[in-house]
Parts: sequence; C-alpha cells; structure tokens
Amino acid sequence: MRLTWRDGVSTLLAAVVFLLTLAVVRDWGWPLLGSYRSGTIALALVGVVMFGLGTPAREMRWSDRFMAVEAIFGVAAFVLLIASLIAATQAWFVALAIAVMAMWFVAVLRHVVEHEPAGPAHPAVS
Repeated sequence: MRLTWRDGVSTLLAAVVFLLTLAVVRDWGWPLLGSYRSGTIALALVGVVMFGLGTPAREMRWSDRFMAVEAIFGVAAFVLLIASLIAATQAWFVALAIAVMAMWFVAVLRHVVEHEPAGPAHPAVS
C-alpha cells in the first residue's frame, strides 16, 4: 500500500485527538470540554471519523497482522470509551486517547510498510 489523502486527513485528526486530550487534561477551558465525560464524547466523535477514513471493508484482509493489531486496539478503545463515560476520570480518558492514537499509528505504519502484490510485468495477450 501507499500513503493516501486519507492518511493525511487521519493524521490531522490524530493531531486534533492530541490537542483535545491536552485541552481536557490541562483544563484549557475550551467550550464544551469542561469535563472528562465531554472530552470522551469528543474523542469518540473524532475517532469515529478517523475510523471511517480507514481502509474500505472490501480491501481488508483479516489475515493481515496489522489488521489484527488494529482490531485489538479497536476493541480496547470501545471498552475504554464505555469505562471513561461511566467513571469520567483522567486515567480512563487518557487511556482512551492512547488507544485511538495507537490505532492511527498502526494504520499509517501498515500503509508505509506493506506493499501491493506485484502483478505480471506484461499481461497476457488473448
């Protein structure tokens, strides 16, 4: 694979996740981010958009190790999202942000490392 515009947009959204995390943890006073619960909702919304920008389902290969790692981080992020909404503490919120950033990192790393299978150099002429 190669990096695409989707990777660029998801990288910008990863920066938004980082800034949202800092804004909530350091209490920067941003509107609508006055608590860990509201910060969790904001992280979830950005995370869903990042997920939507990911590899289309028709191109996913579940035998791929990177996909397996992304799936593990995805399940962890979902569990952390629920825990963060219930407990609304800094620890759960930061753990959710780390899980979202880890998913982004693995996805971009997969696009950098993996290569498309090479087709025939000269297609057969019928």
